[in-house]
Amino acid sequence: STCTEAIAYVPTTDTETAFSSEGFVFITQNSWFMPSFSALDDAARGKRFKQTLMREMTLRFLYFHPEVTTKWKTTFDKTMTSYDAYVDMTQAAVMYYSTPAYLKSINPARYNFIKTLVMIGKEFTE
Repeated sequence: STCTEAIAYVPTTDTETAFSSEGFVFITQNSWFMPSFSALDDAARGKRFKQTLMREMTLRFLYFHPEVTTKWKTTFDKTMTSYDAYVDMTQAAVMYYSTPAYLKSINPARYNFIKTLVMIGKEFTE
């Protein structure tokens, strides 16, 4: 299997602090040895690792804040399933973290949603 078995997070809302600490326990089986990962240089591996963690952190955030998923669906597409909303928000969060200027240029509405509700992690009430 190439799936992630366990992830434990540092209790912080500061992403850079979390990434620079040893608070992440990221356990995989064969993922580290796949050509798509092992062929990368150290800088690219670091970037890929951060993108993977951002994806996982976003999914955990959405699990504990279903109201954000509801808001995403009502904002962008009322007919999308929750699963589609998770995928859409997770991709937007990874893009926001990796290349925020690009996301802002191609989709300012999603950029602003991720910036104000997901990245800050504030309580959302309607």
